[in-house]
Amino acid sequence: MYSLILHGRRLIEFQKWRHLRSTLDHWPSLSNSFSSAADADGRKGNNFTVDYLVESLGFTTKLAESVWRKATSEVKGDIAVGRYYDFVKDIVEADKSSNYEMSCLSLPEGTRQENIIRNVLVLRRLGVPQKLLFSLLVSCSHIVSGKERFEESLKKVVEMGFVPRTSKFVEALRIVYQMSGKKIEDKVNLYKKLGFTVEDVWEMFKKYPFLLAISEKNIFNSFEAFMRLAFTRDEFVRMVKHCPQCIGLSSELVTKKTEFLLKTRIWSLEDVVSNPAVFGYSLEKRIVPRYNVIKALIIKGGGIPSVGYILVCTDEVFLNRYVRKHNDKELVAELMAIFTGDRAS
Repeated sequence: MYSLILHGRRLIEFQKWRHLRSTLDHWPSLSNSFSSAADADGRKGNNFTVDYLVESLGFTTKLAESVWRKATSEVKGDIAVGRYYDFVKDIVEADKSSNYEMSCLSLPEGTRQENIIRNVLVLRRLGVPQKLLFSLLVSCSHIVSGKERFEESLKKVVEMGFVPRTSKFVEALRIVYQMSGKKIEDKVNLYKKLGFTVEDVWEMFKKYPFLLAISEKNIFNSFEAFMRLAFTRDEFVRMVKHCPQCIGLSSELVTKKTEFLLKTRIWSLEDVVSNPAVFGYSLEKRIVPRYNVIKALIIKGGGIPSVGYILVCTDEVFLNRYVRKHNDKELVAELMAIFTGDRAS
């Protein structure tokens, strides 16, 4: 399947390929040109680069600024930011047009630049968005600069069913590429010792690719933290299968959130097991304010909703569901004050 994508896909018309090679040949001039402009006015250079990413590549301003900081901290020596951006832009833009007769090209192999061109065009053809591709090139360019290992890693990720347009696809590619087969096997065996099946591990990996990159120490520390809090091994497995992000959480965080939820005497340990996503929410910003509102309603005779139903929704939905729906304006004001923390002590 992958070889068909790599060698049989129609990529770009020959003229576009020549233009791309011309861009590569003129890297030094691009570098000098950008560097001169940046030296003349550093602030304008920064603004130009951010504007370039926003207007030409469709980045949000926040993401563009993040990429700028990343690139300027990593790109060294005579590899200037300007030419790097131009090179990446030419690659990801090369196959956008569908109005020309495409030609099947046998791309030359051997050099780092040639590998990057070939691999990036394959990723674009699979549907990887420019934003994700650009971030990959900035932070992990070594992944797309090889050949055999890249092909093997991409084949595995595609066969697992990851959707190329998602960030999980890129994250999975990064993880699989950076880990040897032996390391992956060892990590799967480690999870098996904790009670997971091989099928469980790969299903969790599809939800949370970073699962395989968590260190053995952090995995065991997380497991022991849940055991100390009276969760059973089966409950631990249930929670992690449902929400793989639970694995690798610090002992302090797990303990703090579990103890708070149980001390409320509103929710039980089973409520926590059934809603492990609660460990991903901020205690101060989400869990405590919402608990305080529900507690006030219970005191006034209200029922006890499930912890998941309360925490999974947005603030707007929560307020409409539990605060603004009341006809009593004084009650609404009181609950709003409790939610925002403005109630007088």
